Amino acid sequence: MRFLTALLCIAACASAQQPRMLDSTFVAAQWQYVTLCSGLTPQPGGRLEDVHWRIVAPHPRIDSYAPPIASGAWIAPDTILLDSISVFNVWVMRHELMHQLLRGPPLDQGGPHPWYPFAIPCQLMPGQHFAGPE
Repeated sequence: MRFLTALLCIAACASAQQPRMLDSTFVAAQWQYVTLCSGLTPQPGGRLEDVHWRIVAPHPRIDSYAPPIASGAWIAPDTILLDSISVFNVWVMRHELMHQLLRGPPLDQGGPHPWYPFAIPCQLMPGQHFAGPE
């Protein structure tokens, strides 16, 4: 998994753009959702203001029906990569912001996506989201 993350980072950083496409109001609303649904308080270094954003070109698709390889990624300690298609995707934004709030995967709780708070109560796992904005 670390190899895949490193590979994603190398490819993404090579094509990274400035985060000019981010809407601060949209991002703040998604951060508010993540903090309220989880009930967690940001730890030092895990605040929204600590995030370094990288917007990258979307990954190529195998065919027109296949999703991109990854729409976003959180890279320790404070970087969120988003492909340019997913910048306004509510689910992708919230999912990556949850990683920031948790400061990465709590390894003692079942890996990178612990059931709480990713699946319950925040519904941030694949299959729990809708394609459109809320």
